[in-house]
Parts: sequence; structure tokens; C-alpha cells
Amino acid sequence: MKARKILLALSFFLVQTTSSAAGFDCSLASLNETEKTICNTPYLSGSDNVMNNLFTEALNHTLSYGSLWQTQVNWLKTRNSCKSNNDCIKESYLYRNSTLSSIEKFQPVAEVFANSTDTPFEKEIKNKNGFTVKDHPWNIKRIFNERQKERALALPYGSWTLLHHLIVNDDLFLFFSVEANNSAFLIMISDRIGHSEIIARYDFSPQADALIKLETHDSSGFIYNVFSSDESGESSVESKFFKVSIADGKVAAPREIPYARNMKKESDWTGYCDGQPCNAELTSPDNEWHVASGLYDTIFLFPQNRPDLGVNIFVPDIEAKDKDWSYIRNYVWGNKNSFFFDNEGALACIWKVDIDSKTTARILPVEGLKEPYYIRYHNEDYVVSRYFPLEDDDTELSGFYIAKEAD
Repeated sequence: MKARKILLALSFFLVQTTSSAAGFDCSLASLNETEKTICNTPYLSGSDNVMNNLFTEALNHTLSYGSLWQTQVNWLKTRNSCKSNNDCIKESYLYRNSTLSSIEKFQPVAEVFANSTDTPFEKEIKNKNGFTVKDHPWNIKRIFNERQKERALALPYGSWTLLHHLIVNDDLFLFFSVEANNSAFLIMISDRIGHSEIIARYDFSPQADALIKLETHDSSGFIYNVFSSDESGESSVESKFFKVSIADGKVAAPREIPYARNMKKESDWTGYCDGQPCNAELTSPDNEWHVASGLYDTIFLFPQNRPDLGVNIFVPDIEAKDKDWSYIRNYVWGNKNSFFFDNEGALACIWKVDIDSKTTARILPVEGLKEPYYIRYHNEDYVVSRYFPLEDDDTELSGFYIAKEAD
């Protein structure tokens, strides 16, 4: 949420609660006893100013927006119960200000990955199709480090995958699968302080790996499949299906359900990238656009059902001429006519393509950030990605990160 919108929201909050953040009108006849005490005590008035600034900043950085508002309402009630007790009011502010300042902040990506960011472009690049390739770095913060989270939850060393997300009561919850030998875990994580928990565990025989795969989802929940594969990895056995739902404003525990998987395989969509056939790796939710990787460093965008009208939206010049070589990429659709991709190789990093403005922007210029996952939260675009260390001296940076556009 942009700063102006936050201030408007904060003003609405103050009107609704008739109580303070900094700047409440001390001349009002409706002030309660605690507010009068704050107005008459410079230290408490200053503490109120600090709290207001911290709360406004926290709204810009939290991923648990609903909980932040609710805890603020609860805190105001507690503070107001102090009445004219100066020490009680002071301690109330000290506690709240400490809590608000502990919310981790989004920072410029160049500050978080000081020694790992790619050199910025000297200037914007415009290709022959009118797409502008440029730098537009976002802000970022780490959600967690996998190894630290394993120790905190007493989990074995495992492989982490972001499975899905849900927004519940205006809070963002992320769901990860952790596959470790013959066990698989479903982990729920939010940025509420200390909030992460194992919500399901599945065990198989020592000769089989336990796996979790997302099947389908909507705004009310998601369904996943738990199955096993043998040591050779050549065969797999489907096991059971489970659903995670939102019930009574909370995330309910996973429950096993009967589920008939749609066995119909979507046919591949093939277009022509520089005259060569290329299969679409991403289709927009409205089926209006297809995206395919061409050879070398090209990415082609096709309008609906026009395999002959693909245009390269990436770099204009082909440096490599080996026709047997191409980039490895992960794609995810964004909001409206936009999508995101990573790019392993030269010009690696995470990019955002805006079709309407014809821009391809390098938003996370860090080669080790991969596997973009898109979230729309509070009318803003967010991208979760995982950092894979490239050198031994940057292993402390490993983990999952979330990014958003800088204000």
C-alpha cells in the first residue's frame, strides 16, 4: 500500500476508535482520561508520536495486515485502561513500540544482496518489437532460512517447496511442503512474530520417498496429493488427497477427501519462435496470451491462437549461435497482462513483463534468486523466490524471500 493510502487508512482508524496515534486533537471534549494524561505529559505525547510513526511504517511492511490492525485496537483498549497512571501508560507505549519496530522491513535488493547483485544496465534496451528491457529493482525481505526453520520446528533436513498461499482475515499465509527421506511435512508460515507450524505429516516406508503435490485451488482453500516414489524414482504410487480450507475465519486442519483427478491432459500449444516450433510454457488465465522460450536468450509472446504472430519481448541481440542450447526458465502469470520469469544463465535474475506498457524489467538482479511465485496482496504485486547460494561465502543468505515494488 502506498504511503498516501496508509495515511488515509490511519486517519480512518483514528476516527473510528476516537483515540490516538500521534496528532489526535487534545482540544476535543470527548477525550478519555488516558488521552488527557497523554496530552498533559510531554514524554507520553512524544511516545505517542513514535508509536504513530512505527505503526504507519509497519503497515507498509507487514504481510499480516489484518492482525496488525486488530492488535492495534486491542492495544488501545489496554492503554486506555491505564487512565491517569503515567507509569502504566509509559510501559504500554514501550511494549507497543518494541513490538511494532520488530516487524522486518522491505529493503532495496542491493542492500540485502550487497555482493551478489548484477551490474545495472548502462541504459535501457529497446528491441525491434518495441519492448523496453530495463532495470527496475524491487524491495525485498527474507521470510525465513530453511535450515533455521528446520531447527526451530525440529524437522529433518529436507527439500522445501512453496506449495500455495491463502489470505485469511487480511493475513497472508504461505504453505510449504518439506520432503525429507520417507516423510513429507506441510508447513504453514506467516510473518506474525514466531508464527510457523507443522499442520500435517505423512510417513512412508524407508524404501520410498514421501511427496506432496498441489492439485487444485481457489480462494477458499486448496487440494493436494500425497504419494510415494520408490528408490529408483521410476515409479510412483498415488496415495491420498487432502483439502485445506478456510473455516470460521481460520485455516482448518487438512482433511482427507475423495477426489477424482481430471485425467484429461491439456494439449500443448505450439507457436513459431524465429520460424522454429516452440511450445508454450505459460498461458494467461484468460487464454489471451501464450509465452514460449525460444533459442538463445529469446522469449516469445503470442496473442490468442496466433502461432504466427509471436514477438520476442527480451534482449534484441543473439550472442550464442549454438542451436542446441537455450535457457532454463520458470514462469508464473501475474496481475492482468503481466508475467514473471527467472532466467538461469547470462542476464539471470527475476524479471517482470508488462504487456500493456511493453516493458521487460529486471526486478531482482540476483543470479541466485529463482522459482518466482506470484501473490496479489493488498492491491500490490508480490513475488516470492528462493535464493540458491552460488558461493560458499553467501550460504547465510539462503532461504525464501518476498519482494514488492519500491514506493
